Amino acid sequence: MAKLTINTEKRRFPTAPHLYGLFFEDINRAGDSGLYPEMLRNRAFDDSLVPDDLREEGDMLYSPTGWPFSFCRGEGSRWWMKQNGVEPTAVPAWYTKEAEMTLDSTHTLNAHRAYALRTLFRPGGELTNTGYVGVPAEQGEKYRFFMFACAQKPVRLTLSLRSGEETLCAAELVVDSADFARYEAAFLPNATTQDARFVITAPDGGEVLFGFTSLMPEDTFLGHGLRRDLAEKLAAMHPGFLRFPGGCVVEGMSVSTATRFAETVGPVWERPGHINVWGYRSTDGLGYHEYLQLCEDLHAEPLYVCNCGMTCQGRQGAPMEGEDLDEMLQDALDAVEYAVGPTDSRWGALRAEMGHPEPFPLRYFEIGNENHGPAYLERYEMFRKALLERYPQLIIIANTHVERDGLPLDIADEHFYNPTDWFANHADHYDDYDRSGPEIFVGEFAVTSGPMRTLYPAIGEAMFMIGLEHNQDIVKLAAYAPLFENVHYRAWSPNLIAFDNLRSCVIPSYYPWKLFGSHRGKYVLESSFDAPEMHSPVMRGGAAVLGSIGMTYRNVTWNGQPVSPTHEIIGHVQPEKDGFRTTPADNDQLPAYLASQGCGNCALIVMGEDETSHSGVFEMEALVQEGESVGIGLYCGRVAPQGHPFNDPENFPWNARSVTPVRWVIENGVSSFTEGLGMRAVRVAPSVPAQLRYGTYNRLRMESDGEKIKCYVNDVLTAELDVPHYPALRAVALEDADGVIVKIVNISKKDEDVRLCFDCDLAADYTAEVLTGGPDARNTLEEPDAVHDVQLKLSGAARSFSHHVPACSASVLLLRKQ
Repeated sequence: MAKLTINTEKRRFPTAPHLYGLFFEDINRAGDSGLYPEMLRNRAFDDSLVPDDLREEGDMLYSPTGWPFSFCRGEGSRWWMKQNGVEPTAVPAWYTKEAEMTLDSTHTLNAHRAYALRTLFRPGGELTNTGYVGVPAEQGEKYRFFMFACAQKPVRLTLSLRSGEETLCAAELVVDSADFARYEAAFLPNATTQDARFVITAPDGGEVLFGFTSLMPEDTFLGHGLRRDLAEKLAAMHPGFLRFPGGCVVEGMSVSTATRFAETVGPVWERPGHINVWGYRSTDGLGYHEYLQLCEDLHAEPLYVCNCGMTCQGRQGAPMEGEDLDEMLQDALDAVEYAVGPTDSRWGALRAEMGHPEPFPLRYFEIGNENHGPAYLERYEMFRKALLERYPQLIIIANTHVERDGLPLDIADEHFYNPTDWFANHADHYDDYDRSGPEIFVGEFAVTSGPMRTLYPAIGEAMFMIGLEHNQDIVKLAAYAPLFENVHYRAWSPNLIAFDNLRSCVIPSYYPWKLFGSHRGKYVLESSFDAPEMHSPVMRGGAAVLGSIGMTYRNVTWNGQPVSPTHEIIGHVQPEKDGFRTTPADNDQLPAYLASQGCGNCALIVMGEDETSHSGVFEMEALVQEGESVGIGLYCGRVAPQGHPFNDPENFPWNARSVTPVRWVIENGVSSFTEGLGMRAVRVAPSVPAQLRYGTYNRLRMESDGEKIKCYVNDVLTAELDVPHYPALRAVALEDADGVIVKIVNISKKDEDVRLCFDCDLAADYTAEVLTGGPDARNTLEEPDAVHDVQLKLSGAARSFSHHVPACSASVLLLRKQ
C-alpha cells in the first residue's frame, strides 16, 4: 500500500498566490467568434488586405524572410476552406444576390480603415454575411447590430437573420446621410440555430457605402462584452493571472504584423486590426483594455507581453532596427501608462474615456515571447532599463535565463510541449533548481504528442503540476497553452476549451487546473510519499529504419521475422536487388515548419504492421558512407497527431506527427536518443559514442523488454536506456485556514489504497473532489460532460487512515483538524 506521511507542524514555505493562471493567444480564432463574440466575419471588409511587407503568391503569403503561410485571399487556411465548405467570393464572408459589391479605398470611415464596401442594390437585392461558419441565433436572446454607412440618396434597408428560407428576425432602417453615420438595430430570434446568415436587403434598390458593421449578443460576461459561457469557464478556474496577448501573435510575421498595444485600444471601429501569425486577420476588438477588464472581472493579475523589437523567431523572424525598434519600445512604455497612468496623461485619459478612470494594477511585464540569442539580450536590456526607469514597480519576466549572460531579471519564462510520459517523469523537474537564481514562470505547457485531449494526458499534466506545487518557493506562475479553439478554425491542438457558435466544452486537462486552482492553501507542508513505480503504457508498436536520404538497407527483421517497408513517413522507398534505398521526402510528407528545421534530411520508413507490442527485437543492415547518419525508431504505433479530431487509432494518418518513435540515430560517431522532431524533439537519454564501419554494411539491433532498451552496432552493445518509468502516484500537502489540503494524482491503470499518516487528529468527515475515468475518456461538443469532476462526502479520516484513489485520477482532499 502506498503511504503518504504529512507533518503539519513543519511549513516549508508559503504557497505562490498567483501560481495557476491563464494564457490567452488569438489562435484558432479564439478572439473574434470566441471570447470576443463578434458574429459577422470580416466586419470591416479588410480580411483580404495584404500588408506592404508581406508577399502574396497564389493562396500563400510570405514573410520578408520567406516564411510561408496559407492565406487564401483572407479566408485563412486551405484546410479551413475545404472543411467549412467556403464558397468563392471577392470579399471574404460577404456575398451578393441581385447586387454588386466593390471594395472602396478612397472613401473610408476613418484613417484606420483600409476599405469601405460599396454596394449597388437592384430592387430586392441582397448583401449577405455568412459569419464564422454561420451566424448564431438563440431563441429569446437579444442581439445588437450597428453599422456606419452613407448614401447619396436615401436607401431603405431590411436587416434579417435567416436560416434557410426562414426569417428568424428582422429590422428596418433608412440610410439617409451623405456622410458616414451610425445606424443601429436589435434582433430577437424566434428560433435557435448556429448556422444562420445575416442578410441586408434593399427592397427598392440603391447604392450604399458600408464603412463598418458589427453584430453582438446583448448578454455578455458581467456586461463587459465577452462571451458568457467561455468567460464563466475561465472564472471557474479561479485564475491568479492572465497572460496576454500572446504568444507568437506578439512577435508577428513582419514589422507591420507585430502586435502594437496602441492599435488595440479606443473605439473598435478605429482599431485597424492585423494579420496574425496563425493565418487570419484579427479585428482586435478584444484589445488591451478588454484584457485588463477581464483580469479585473476574474480577480486575476494582468501579465502583459510586449513585442521586444523582434519578429517571430520560430518562423525565421528578424530583429528590428532604428525607428521600428524605437516604436516598439515606446509602445511598451505607452501600454504601461494606459494601465496605471493618471487620467491627465495621454493614455490614462483614453483609459478613462473607455470607462475606467481608476488604474488597472499591472505589475507583471514580459519582454518578448519565446525570443532568444544575442539580439534578444540586447533588446531585453534596452526595454528593461527603460521600463523600470519610469515604472520601478514592474516585475520583469524574461523569455530565457538572461542571468546566465549577466543580465538582471525577476522571473524566467519556461515552456514545455512534450508527451505525457515526459510530464509524469518530470514532476521533480524543479526540485534541484538553484534557489539563488530567478523565480520561474512555466508560461506554456501541454501534452502535444501521443494521446491528446483525453483523460490520460490530463493526468500526466497533473503529475507535473504536483511538482510545481512542491516547488512554490521558486515556481510562481504557470499556465496551460493554448486556451481556446473554434472547432471550425483549428490551427493548433490540443486546446483547453473548444467551442462553436453556440456550444462549448472543455478537454479533461481543464479539470486539474480547476481543482488545483480552486484549493490553493496557505503553506506547503513537509511530506513524504512511498508510491509504486510504473513503466510507460504508451510506448508500443514495431520499428522503423532511419538514416540519410539515399541510404541502402537489407535483411530487416522484427522478432526474427523478415519485414518490409509498409509506411513511408519521411522519404520514399526504391527497391534494390537485396533490399531497398530511400529517396527524398516530398512536400506532402512534412509540414513547412518541420521541413524548415531540416527534418526531411533523415528518412523514417516504418517496417511491418505491429502497433501493439511493448517489447521486441529489430535488426537491419545499412550501407553507411562517411558523413551519413543511420538509426532505428522503436515504438512506431500511431498516436493522435496535432489537429486530428479522433482518438480511434484506426483513423489516425501515417505521418510525421502521428508516428513519434524513440529515435536512435548515429551521426559522426555519436549515438543520440530523442522523441519527436525538430525543435520540439525531446532527449530521452544521454548521447554516447558509437563506431560505424564506413563504406560497408553495418548491422544495427534495437531491442526492448518493455522496461529497458538495448542498442547494438555490429553485435557490440553500445547503449542501454530505460523505458520511461516514474512513480505511479504523486501527492502534495498544503495547510489551509480550516485544515489540510491533500492533492493526489494516480496515472496508473490500477486503483490504489493510500495510507495517509498525520501528526495531528482529524475530523472524521472530509470532502474529496475527484476527476477520474478511463484513460481514453474525452469530452466533445455533443457530450461535453463525459469527463468531469465530482464532489464526494466521505468519512473515516483520522491520524492514520486509508483513502481509495481511483485509477487515472486527480483528487483534492479537504480535511479538517480536530
